Amino acid sequence: MQHHFRILAVALALCAASTQAMAASDPLADCVDLAANRQAVRSGTQFLAIKDGENYYRVGFSGGDCPALAMTASVRITTDGTANRLCPQKSQVQAHRDSCSVTKVDLIDADDFARYKRSSR
Repeated sequence: MQHHFRILAVALALCAASTQAMAASDPLADCVDLAANRQAVRSGTQFLAIKDGENYYRVGFSGGDCPALAMTASVRITTDGTANRLCPQKSQVQAHRDSCSVTKVDLIDADDFARYKRSSR
């Protein structure tokens, strides 16, 4: 029985460390122009993770989520009418006919992007 508690304690510690690692990111300070061949994966409707060359971003939305992401395979990102321009605020993510306002963009690393990609399957 004591062995099971140790296993549970280790599992909980790993989950907590993973959550802290995903939360540890730096906010994007300025706008970036994304390449047309960027890769984007959704993490439920809460976040959009983007790989653009060697750069990785996690996009957060007004209200905490973007319901438009739920049923789409592709998104368009625009800022003030400029396609593929991502800003920490004022950007729009459009999926089909609906769009969501971006309120936060964090810089993440390749490992975080890989976790979002795995969880999106």
